[in-house]
Amino acid sequence: MNKIKKYIFPSVLFSALFFIVLSFLGDSHQIFLLLKEFPLSNLLIVLAFSLAVFVVRLIKWQFYLIKTGEKVPLKDVFLSFFAALSLNFSPGKIGDLLKSYYLNERHSVSFTKTFMIILMERMTEVYSLILIVFFGSFFFGYYSSITILIFVLSHLLIFIIIKKKHYELIHSKLQRFGRIQKYMKYFQSFYGNLIELLKLKIFIPSMLLSLLSWIFEFFAIFTILTTFKIKHNFYEISYFYSFSTLLGSISFLPAGIGIMDASFSFILILLGFDENSALASTIMIRISTLWFGILLGILTLIIFRSQINFLSKYD
Repeated sequence: MNKIKKYIFPSVLFSALFFIVLSFLGDSHQIFLLLKEFPLSNLLIVLAFSLAVFVVRLIKWQFYLIKTGEKVPLKDVFLSFFAALSLNFSPGKIGDLLKSYYLNERHSVSFTKTFMIILMERMTEVYSLILIVFFGSFFFGYYSSITILIFVLSHLLIFIIIKKKHYELIHSKLQRFGRIQKYMKYFQSFYGNLIELLKLKIFIPSMLLSLLSWIFEFFAIFTILTTFKIKHNFYEISYFYSFSTLLGSISFLPAGIGIMDASFSFILILLGFDENSALASTIMIRISTLWFGILLGILTLIIFRSQINFLSKYD
């Protein structure tokens, strides 16, 4: 538990400092008033959409576990998922590995298998964003070579992974190194699980769940922007938010902090909206998505502490 605290407290401090700096790019007093006057009813709507995002991703986590043959009680699926939200600020979301620790401790679920699931969760989330940005760029006329490049590279990567001859080539090359011979069984298991999860009967439903989770998040974002008098086309706002989130995702910074926030605020300002409203919207988006999730994770750790007491072993 102490290790988790070591992640949480610095992340809170860093995020707070970042938002203070962000607020000073505009009128900090006006931004504070805008946030303070955000209607409670609207905030509850936003949080309800954000909660729906986590519920859909919880369903996807359970879906993957079932498809890999793991019969984990629903309560432990819930606890593993929500406890890991407490580390959502970790670089590259490596805090998700808490799910692996939990299921291994409680049900002896293989680390290799759950790590592969976590990788696929992240992959489908990012890939669904790539699809949204790619098709949105043509639909709205924001075509760019970067969008095409990301789209092509993502498909090329999948093609390389699923080809058995590529696996055999890598396997034969690794066999030459004596020091890693003992790890080859993990590599084989890792690849086998990956190929299984990339089958269309698993990949397509998980992609649809990812898209559904983003749709709920788009509704949350749109509600925030509308509250701050930033009225724009829902689909176009969803595209801009997807683009900014994708930039944050590939940066591997904790939660894409800075990259996503600055790019989305800048886009809103370029669209002609009030600078203070744009910055306040970005801050509120982070509060109601990232930090709401972290709060749910912390509450899960506190409420179910007795069932997650194995974490003391990793302190």
